[in-house]
Amino acid sequence: MRYELFLAHRFFRSRKRTGFVSLITWISVGGVAVGVASLIIALSIMNGLTKELTARILGTNAALVLLRFDREDFPRADSVAAAVADLPGVVGVAPFVHGEGGLVIGSRFRGVFVRGVNLAQARTVTTIADHVDPPVESLDTVPGELPRIILGRDLAARVRLSVGDEILLANPVLKVSVMGLMPRYAKFKVAGIFNSGLYEYDSNLTFISLNEAKKFFRIDDGATGIEIKVDDPLRVNEYKDTVLRTLGGYPYRINTWIDLNRNLFVYMRIEKFVLGLILLLIVLIAAFNIVGALVMVVMEKKRDIGILKSMGATDSEILRLFMSAGAEIGLLGIAVGTAFGLAGTFFLSRHRISIPNDVYFLDTVPIRLQALDVVVVCAVVFLVCWLATLYPAWKAARLDPVEAIRNP
Repeated sequence: MRYELFLAHRFFRSRKRTGFVSLITWISVGGVAVGVASLIIALSIMNGLTKELTARILGTNAALVLLRFDREDFPRADSVAAAVADLPGVVGVAPFVHGEGGLVIGSRFRGVFVRGVNLAQARTVTTIADHVDPPVESLDTVPGELPRIILGRDLAARVRLSVGDEILLANPVLKVSVMGLMPRYAKFKVAGIFNSGLYEYDSNLTFISLNEAKKFFRIDDGATGIEIKVDDPLRVNEYKDTVLRTLGGYPYRINTWIDLNRNLFVYMRIEKFVLGLILLLIVLIAAFNIVGALVMVVMEKKRDIGILKSMGATDSEILRLFMSAGAEIGLLGIAVGTAFGLAGTFFLSRHRISIPNDVYFLDTVPIRLQALDVVVVCAVVFLVCWLATLYPAWKAARLDPVEAIRNP
């Protein structure tokens, strides 16, 4: 061991140091530890939020949605879907009908989004059918029975409907009748309640069969669009170009799941960055404490520094000595903070904290610990602590040995 490191450790552990200097030192260690632990836990929450939100969005929406520029409906949707399904990387395709409607419950009216799907095809592109209670194999109408409808969990709770209840679904597009302009109505029976885990969908979305949706929205032979699932959702732009090139471009257009949620993910990246900067202020405060602690150590050890320099210690060796002392404070704080941070993420992952899902997208706090985040946090904090040692170490190295011994 180099003697600078040995002396730095002795300075740090010295029992002769004043209580105030020791207090400042341990406050510095605590500040670094709190900053590191807070950063690790906060970044783990942000990572978990991003992963969970991505999984739930892709579970409710397909990676690609094929539409048309020139009209609202999509003629010959089945033949186009068959052509897209043969492309490399395409896992599943499902034509769908999407529109606005309203649930009529007595004198109440609740606006909703209505999506018509073939449940067997929908299972190849989303996981929404896997979260229906009770499980529903098909939405196709059984002769002699009412058409089936699936409601979101929060929507069903809001309108006080349960499985087996009958409901009127209104089409806001008016039709001409002897009574004047009237909305179209259709009666449905609640077949199941789905829970996607995203309040935005669970409170506004309903599912009916594709054929019933075509009749309800007066679409003869076609669909609103085609949902496409691919094997790598992060490469949707490549698949988007491939699909459009295969179909010949215009009048076809494609919305990707990233395009539809771009603002949300940009916001989350900015929030993660800003949150990291704010929590880094805790570390900066601890760094100022390190500066104060080392300056006081320099004042306390002024005579010892003079003796070392008179014995042949160079300015660079004195510089390294005090930088090593400051680095030891930083490393101890980083070690303690990392331990508490990892323990905190483990606790939060085992004991999920509930949050109001009508305010946030999710109903529990998600956690996802990434090793790279821990390494980056430790490296940045150590760099800050190391920079904090430069001034007091430089001050110690510039001491005149004669003056230091004469006037300790």
